[in-house]
Amino acid sequence: MKLYGCWKGLVVALMRIGELASAAGVSPRTVDYYTQLGLLMPAERTASGYRLYAADAVGLIAAIQTLEQAGLRLEAIADHMRQTTDNLPGTVDQLGRTVQALHQLANSESGAEANAIVTALISRAHQLVMTATDLLGTLPGI
Repeated sequence: MKLYGCWKGLVVALMRIGELASAAGVSPRTVDYYTQLGLLMPAERTASGYRLYAADAVGLIAAIQTLEQAGLRLEAIADHMRQTTDNLPGTVDQLGRTVQALHQLANSESGAEANAIVTALISRAHQLVMTATDLLGTLPGI
């Protein structure tokens, strides 16, 4: 990290794509792909066109990978990030309410097969809520 930029009056270290990839433990191709999908945004570009990323992009890459490991598609993560960046805590609360509603449905007197499906959905939704809750602490500005 040799280059610096200024953001809201603070001096911020910026990294080239290779430096970010190395710090995050991914390949430069992964960083490039995440950028193409809109999951990462360069903080600025050099005069020769190199993308520069803020240090907090390392944590964002870790968060993206956690969501992907939880079973979410990268395209779905990108779509969701575009729609909910202003209200991520509200989105997590909504997921929690959905889990509660599914739990009530699973405990209803529906057929055994429907109950098994709803129980599986509850488990999956619970995993997603826990992942999202963990991520709230890692995302900047939340």
